[in-house]
Amino acid sequence: MMFKHALDETNSAYISLFTSNDAAALFQLIDRNRKHLGAWLRIPGMTVTEEDSKGFIERTRLRYAREEGYWLGIWFRGELRDYEFLNGRFLHRVMYGLRAEEWKRSIVQQR
Repeated sequence: MMFKHALDETNSAYISLFTSNDAAALFQLIDRNRKHLGAWLRIPGMTVTEEDSKGFIERTRLRYAREEGYWLGIWFRGELRDYEFLNGRFLHRVMYGLRAEEWKRSIVQQR
């Protein structure tokens, strides 16, 4: 893992850059919440297979290498809960869940 940062003292919540090993977890997050996400985002329609998630991760790593911002996975108790794009302008909006049951709830407050 290239970057991982703990969000709590127990390391149960952390953020990390995506790797190709995260493709299955990312696809499952999107697939489980497809209807909920589809109301606001285009990503469900663009992500129909795990390979689509792998391609997304590869593109995000290229953006990171070009210093154009980066996508971080937000993990809680070993499960991918969200992902966010950061480029310096949006740091204030990190940690809002994509999962329908966690919409707009901060993962950091779930300790």
